[in-house]
Amino acid sequence: MSSPVIILGMHRSGTSCLAGILRHAGIDFHNAQTSNPHNTKGNIENQAVVDLNNALLEYNNGSWDAPPDLVHWPEMLRRRRDELIGQLATGSTWGFKDPRTLFTLAGWLEALPEARCLGTFRHPAAVAMSLQKRNGFSLQTGLSLWRRYNRRLLALWRRERFPLVCFDQGAAEYLANVRAAMAAIDCAPSANGTDGGDFFSDALRHHKDGATVAVDAESLALYEVLRRAAGLSAPAGPRPRISVVVAAFNMRRELPRTLESLTPGYQRGVTGDEYEVIVVDNGSRLPLSAGEVAAFGPNFRALACPDPQPSPCGAMNFAARQSRGEIVGLHIDGARILSPGILRKALDAFEAYSANALALTTGRHCGPAPQQESRARGYDTRAEDALLAASGWEYDGYLLFRHSVPAQSARNGLFAPMPESNCLFLHRDVFERLGGFDTAFDLPGGGLANHDLLARALELPALKPVLLLGEATFHQVHDSSSTGAAPAGDSPWERYERQYQALRGKPYSVPAIRPGFLGDLPEEAEEDMLHSARLLAAEREKRAEESAERLVWLGFHSNEKGWRWMSEQGAIVQRPSGPDVHAVELVLRCGDSRHYSPFPFVLTVRTYDQELHISFEKSGDRKKLRLRVRPDEQRVLVRLRSGASFVPAELNLSQDSRRLSVTVSGVAHFSEEAGGRTATPGPEKPGTTPLARVLSRIRNLLK
Repeated sequence: MSSPVIILGMHRSGTSCLAGILRHAGIDFHNAQTSNPHNTKGNIENQAVVDLNNALLEYNNGSWDAPPDLVHWPEMLRRRRDELIGQLATGSTWGFKDPRTLFTLAGWLEALPEARCLGTFRHPAAVAMSLQKRNGFSLQTGLSLWRRYNRRLLALWRRERFPLVCFDQGAAEYLANVRAAMAAIDCAPSANGTDGGDFFSDALRHHKDGATVAVDAESLALYEVLRRAAGLSAPAGPRPRISVVVAAFNMRRELPRTLESLTPGYQRGVTGDEYEVIVVDNGSRLPLSAGEVAAFGPNFRALACPDPQPSPCGAMNFAARQSRGEIVGLHIDGARILSPGILRKALDAFEAYSANALALTTGRHCGPAPQQESRARGYDTRAEDALLAASGWEYDGYLLFRHSVPAQSARNGLFAPMPESNCLFLHRDVFERLGGFDTAFDLPGGGLANHDLLARALELPALKPVLLLGEATFHQVHDSSSTGAAPAGDSPWERYERQYQALRGKPYSVPAIRPGFLGDLPEEAEEDMLHSARLLAAEREKRAEESAERLVWLGFHSNEKGWRWMSEQGAIVQRPSGPDVHAVELVLRCGDSRHYSPFPFVLTVRTYDQELHISFEKSGDRKKLRLRVRPDEQRVLVRLRSGASFVPAELNLSQDSRRLSVTVSGVAHFSEEAGGRTATPGPEKPGTTPLARVLSRIRNLLK
């Protein structure tokens, strides 16, 4: 059986013209329609192929104008396909054309592995105008459909590398490129055929002037990437705005997926001129070669760390020094696939805040649970390969939200302070001011180096942290230091915390800073937002319940070092060793009045046999009290209960001999709203989505 030719492209994008030229060159398009109200010379489609593709899309709950994300071929349609191929496959070279094949191609190639593909594309404005006239679609609907089809075309091109032609070219250039494409797939005209020039007519192209249509930036960027894939334009060559630095160590399986997710076309709204990707290998046994990295695009290059260490910190700093962009994107874990809008939204964050932006992304784990848990239940590379192969992520990376869960660092939701971001962006000057990653974090994988960099960045007062809404990185399972299998009783996190304590002189704690939000919310990420909303609602409900009865526990434990006073909030003070304490003296001081509403308020203090009510009339009030406690157990507790309408956020304890000083501070600002007391958001940040608007969106989703 001769290898067929399959034409791929969006509706109204020159597929009929390309098929007609090939037909005149001698390729057999069996029973092709040569007359059509919307095509002067017919659409050159075999109705049986169209019917099969339509049946397949319908089976997968889709249609040509609402194509499904994933297409599964059932056995009955496979048999129908095989019967049809038997009818079409003659001794001569044959082919077929149907735009729907962009979404059904996998099943056709399953039966026709030697098939040769040709692709065609057209300017989004021209396609949208043509669909408006033919189908009555709005221009925005047409543009949206254009993006769906042409993102699929580009993804297939990256996988199969077939020739592409552009239907917008002038007649002479277009025909020359079609002939070159035919030669590239070894499809010369037959003895009785022609080169197609007698079929082509400029009248076949309708709606050539799309200047009146406002085309979105994402569509224009995708069109430019397609032109480059077709060899019709080249990168402009100026200094890129973003340098994305990706660290890799023994990631030959995972790294190609990560790099695929950084290619122009997968990343939406960018062309490749705006960014470069630097892959720094940190001593892998079998690293990707420079050629393998460069194959992902002209803006990709590979470096080898001259002094590889178990920690990636030195490698990341080395690569950052070799980068050219004014913005540095730090991707310390090369096993993380990026969602498609990260680079565009990162650029938007710097448009909003200039050099003061700190663009952050949340982390997720591929699979059914955080990989620290799923690996213990049998989730491995084989299971993940099957999951990713069936997910369709190459065509639409947002689908990974359906096949992943929040990482441990994101378990508290989008509205909680962030401990780390595995893909963050900051200005080069800020990165240099911070001194880059601290190479003293020398544990395999870096320990808490990434947490430390973020914490130090958040201490800079001018920096504006922004979470890129609807974006994430998706961790692939591999033998990493934090998610890999650990010996029984061995906790990597405990080692990380011990090193952090030794280097910074204090325990690690999550910076209490909530970032702003920037960007829109893809449908696939809505469940993540809803989950975060539920966590936020539960936290607010908990605070509301505690607003009338806030419990703060004070007590002491015994250990090998003696007795320690401690609070629920984690503050610990050492009490000198000696006789058991039967009485405790405390000083309660009210902080700045700007943080409280209203005065007066009362704290209720209870022990096993006492209840004291202490009133505060104004800021700066100090109250002394003496409490009897029972030291007859390992833990002795004293409860402080607030009867006010606010919630203390922190208790600071200090000690002088047996005297403890308790300062109630850090209370959230509150205001009257809808008859109750609710938190007032801070000043609105230009270019971000305020929390109030996000919550409003969530409420709509919940409805």
